[in-house]
Amino acid sequence: MRAALLGLLVLLLAVAISAAIGSSALPFLRALAILAHTADDVRPWEQAVVLDVRLPRVAVALLSGAGLGVSGAAMQGLFRNELAEPGVLGVTSGATLGAVVALYLLPATASPIAVPLASFAAALGCVLLVHRLAGGHAPRASLLLAGVAVSGVAGALASMVLSLSVADWELGRQMLSWMMGGLEGRGWAHAGLVGPPVLVGAALLLVRARELDALALGEESAVGLGVDVARLRRSVLVLVALSTGAAVAVAGSIAFLGLMAPHVVRALVGPSHRRVVAGSAIAGAVGLVLADALCRAVAGMVDLRPGVVTALLGGPFFLALLARDLRAVRA
Repeated sequence: MRAALLGLLVLLLAVAISAAIGSSALPFLRALAILAHTADDVRPWEQAVVLDVRLPRVAVALLSGAGLGVSGAAMQGLFRNELAEPGVLGVTSGATLGAVVALYLLPATASPIAVPLASFAAALGCVLLVHRLAGGHAPRASLLLAGVAVSGVAGALASMVLSLSVADWELGRQMLSWMMGGLEGRGWAHAGLVGPPVLVGAALLLVRARELDALALGEESAVGLGVDVARLRRSVLVLVALSTGAAVAVAGSIAFLGLMAPHVVRALVGPSHRRVVAGSAIAGAVGLVLADALCRAVAGMVDLRPGVVTALLGGPFFLALLARDLRAVRA
């Protein structure tokens, strides 16, 4: 209970910090008071900046980060592999490819859910392909190799579609934003788009937490405890694709967040998947909200994207985990 309360407190602080940062900076306590509707003599521009411009963007970052964190925790539990996460296994690249292709092929008047649907479909296709290439039981080496291969192909295809769109500046800008990860111009409509898939996916993955605990003992032990492993695998993959596809369709490609969040949470609350999945939602949300806040803080000096921030942090994190595993094997 204390860990949950601490996580929620950190999340609220991250939201307030992000709401205070921008081209028109506000004191932290002032932004917090505006969010809590307790500030006196609020100037119209302050209220508009915090509640109408920054808060919707923060909400999109919060929901997208939560979706990626939950997806990473579920994939690590499903594959019994602490290196598994949506980006490493090609889900993020697939979702980005689906979004880019939808932007290229569909007219501007197409349904607003067309891009998320295409992103979800491509994410699901990539994760199923990785699982098939890895041999069904997803041994660690095969899983990583298949994920790298599928991510590379999906990334190359997305780059090819981008190169076909360079003549249309606006279309190319939208695609590049998806490929690098960005939250510029995001509003309540985007939050409404990403919210339902992420919340539904997270809730259903929490329902599967006990089955993931049983699977951690091995497939034979899980079957002995009454777990339908094949059904569990299918449902988790679909839910991960749903959450990741929705997050990528709105926030773009955010690398390694789904890898880092579960590790941080697991170190704090232990291996129980109910706690890890719920905690990873909070950790992922905090991570993306703060990454976006950092990008806005340095906006006058460099055009930094949240996806670049998480990649710079997550790359060394991933290599450290891999090096630790190699040392364990050699020992």
